Amino acid sequence: MGNCYLGGYGVDEDDAEAVSWYRKAADQDDAEAQWRLGNCYLGGHGVEEDEAEAVSWYRKAADKNHAVAQWRLGNCYLVGLGVEEDDDEAVSWYRKAADQDNAEAQERLGNCYLHGWGVEKDETEAVSWYKKAADQDNAEAQERLGNCYLSGWGVEEDEAEAASWLKKAADQDNAEALNMLGACYHHGHGVEPDIEKAKMYIQKSLDAGYEEDEDDKYERALIGQAKTKEDTLTSANVIPLFPGKAVSDFRSEALNQDSEIKPAPKEDTKQQTGTRKKEDLSTPALQIMVPGHNLRQKFDARHIQTHDLLKEPEGLTLEFKSSARWDYLQEKETKVPIHAVIRTVGGFMNGRGGTLLIGIDDNGKILGVEKDIELSAPKQNADGYMLWLTSVIGNTLGGEFPKSLIADIQFEEFEGKSICRIDVDECLLDKGIYANSNKLGLENDTFFLRQGNSTQPLTPKATADYLEQRRRRRTLKS
Repeated sequence: MGNCYLGGYGVDEDDAEAVSWYRKAADQDDAEAQWRLGNCYLGGHGVEEDEAEAVSWYRKAADKNHAVAQWRLGNCYLVGLGVEEDDDEAVSWYRKAADQDNAEAQERLGNCYLHGWGVEKDETEAVSWYKKAADQDNAEAQERLGNCYLSGWGVEEDEAEAASWLKKAADQDNAEALNMLGACYHHGHGVEPDIEKAKMYIQKSLDAGYEEDEDDKYERALIGQAKTKEDTLTSANVIPLFPGKAVSDFRSEALNQDSEIKPAPKEDTKQQTGTRKKEDLSTPALQIMVPGHNLRQKFDARHIQTHDLLKEPEGLTLEFKSSARWDYLQEKETKVPIHAVIRTVGGFMNGRGGTLLIGIDDNGKILGVEKDIELSAPKQNADGYMLWLTSVIGNTLGGEFPKSLIADIQFEEFEGKSICRIDVDECLLDKGIYANSNKLGLENDTFFLRQGNSTQPLTPKATADYLEQRRRRRTLKS
């Protein structure tokens, strides 16, 4: 009856009535009802949202060996929803569910082994769990497994195998897999190059909810647009990937800004299940703290020599930018490059810190910052460029304190060209760093956060959730 009222099957939809029926069954120790009651408390369906109460009901069901409840309880411990964040406890519950062949838990356990959350980092073990989930047709695991084969994480690099797994996930409309598969077709990684298929998969990824920011679009535009299969193979604009660099790092670079492909309009993104309600813990905090692909970072880029960073893919603490002043797309100075720099720097400050290399395009090609320096009047030299950078960063991100988080700016020469390295420290203030709306032309002051290999603006609610999770994490570690 609870399912009927929650989903509106044969009766008018009534969340409160659904909760009433779930509670009757849950009080009789029905594990399924206890798990569903936990969902209601977590999502605020028919009751006031209460994370701690949700965890209480999940635990009752999990203690009865209910696999889905165990998986949900693991999620709560991983990100600190209703309980103190505890990676070890998260892994324990994930393992209980995974041992019952729960594919979602197997995929999450793979994430834990890949990143070293609650277990010793072990890429081979991560791949093993991803395979178990992928064989059960779990799209997220299939996409991650494709990424592993593409990048050589826990397995030998195998582009054909990568494309095969990405295709399985893409067939289930997994947005990340669709986007990666589009990039594979553009570059010919594991498949025959085919620009039309690249366009098709990229469009499907956007329709499925893959989100690009302006930074992504600008960097993607530098690649250019191949017109035919032959152009794809011979175009001078198509630069080989770094060894081991995931194709997803290039997002949908097969198309430039003049393409007819446009993101799908925003819609109500409620994820629906058999009860037509959210059942995937898709709260902003979980979306931020539980990663998708490409959150793998074995190092803090700030402590690595620049010549070694040039061999690495972009990631959580490393970003490349072509320029800060000269717009290579429009062939003149515009605000687009510096806005992209500001977003990255702000994202690093609100995340874990990081290193930005300016004068390197998205494929790792060294362009140099000479054109930027020429625009840095009256001092058209490295000092003038540095003064301009620190000034605009401070003015846009809030004054002297953000400037103090710029740990170092230095210039190094590679292939006869100068690149600018900016090392950024993590902001320890609870309130974080916000970009000034007037400076960036945004509607409101914006909180940017580094997530994986891109920088994203967060909504006010997502920002509040993230800052609270970060505060809890720091409190636990102190």
